[in-house]
Amino acid sequence: MGNYQEALFYYEKYHDSIAVMQKQEALNLRETIEVQDGVARKEKAIFDLEIENANSRKYFFLLLAGFFVFTIGLTIWANISLRTKNKILEEQKREIVLAQLLGQNNERHRMAGELHDNLNTKIAAIRWQLEALQSTYEGEEQKRLDRIIFQLADVYEDVRLIAQNMMPDIVEEIGLVKSLGSLVETLNDANKVKFHLVTDLKEDNFSRQVSYPLYNIIFEMVNNILKHSHANNAWVSISRTENETINISVNDDGVGFSEESIVMGYGLKNITARVDNLNGHWQIESAPQKGTKILIEIPDMY
Repeated sequence: MGNYQEALFYYEKYHDSIAVMQKQEALNLRETIEVQDGVARKEKAIFDLEIENANSRKYFFLLLAGFFVFTIGLTIWANISLRTKNKILEEQKREIVLAQLLGQNNERHRMAGELHDNLNTKIAAIRWQLEALQSTYEGEEQKRLDRIIFQLADVYEDVRLIAQNMMPDIVEEIGLVKSLGSLVETLNDANKVKFHLVTDLKEDNFSRQVSYPLYNIIFEMVNNILKHSHANNAWVSISRTENETINISVNDDGVGFSEESIVMGYGLKNITARVDNLNGHWQIESAPQKGTKILIEIPDMY
């Protein structure tokens, strides 16, 4: 339009506006980039944190698993150690029991020798002296002397039997089961009570330390039957079970008694002491006029 000055003014203003807009766009772009960069950094921080949390969980679970493995290993080790110690203690206990049994057997052997060699010798000497006086007495005095001599002879046999059964040499020679068979035969010769030995043992491999106590326990029960049961028959049973237990039972068809009336006399106390020495236990089953049965269980660790 020929107005060059005004045209230049508007042209410069136009270029200034364009520059301002471009600058604003650049600033906006910069802000956008900064926002995006901030978002990216935050996302990376979140991702890193998630990875760190995942690693922490992994380490935690690994630590927890290690703790469990350590605990289980420690428990297994403790159990093995405990079993080993228990085994050692059981072996030591067994050795102590065997030593006690050996000492008791030696003491019984000594006492049996005292009874047989000392007491019985004195009883026999008194009997011989009284027999030498028989010809000097007559009538009632003669009968009284005969009764005394008879009683001394009975005492002599009792002491001899006690001495033999405190430490019967036959047990060591032929074993426990055969010794019990011999005892039953000897008892049956007296025609008082008919004894029966019941056993399924094929081999008599009881040790010497346990054979004597078992024989003495059974002898004590047999002696109780002879003294108190008034029985016609009696049964002695001995067996071994698969769970390493020795089972003994002695029963009779005698008068029996009520379990409430049991009196722990010398015989039962002897049985109790001997069974306890072998770490066993026993019980009585009885009723009036229905006989008596004694059951004994002893661990077969000897």
